Amino acid sequence: MKERLLPVSIAHFTPSWFNGYVYGSLAPDKKMMQLKKVETFLEVYESYVLKRKDQEGVIEKMKSISEGYDGVALCTFEKDPGKSHRKLVMKWLNGWIVENLGSDYRVKEFVPARKISNLQLTLML
Repeated sequence: MKERLLPVSIAHFTPSWFNGYVYGSLAPDKKMMQLKKVETFLEVYESYVLKRKDQEGVIEKMKSISEGYDGVALCTFEKDPGKSHRKLVMKWLNGWIVENLGSDYRVKEFVPARKISNLQLTLML
């Protein structure tokens, strides 16, 4: 397991206690978040966010912001991890993802332990 990860929020709403990097252009917008069906949300996110992004540009940005770290931990804060768009981003980045950390990994210098319950992480190297 890597020791020094830079937490990167790709969430629509990033909590005030989070002090990692906020990558707002990978976050779903308010209208997407209001969609009731998970499948619809994921389809809209893929169509309106990922298909309009430069994949290589995102990878280069991730490498740039994580200089000095062992990797990046993509973070979302959904109560239901099944509604998270992290898995779509993982797939879209074509294997740059090494492992799904779930909510068990503690990024101590960025996230207070009491705030970890809704945090979902994905390790990127």
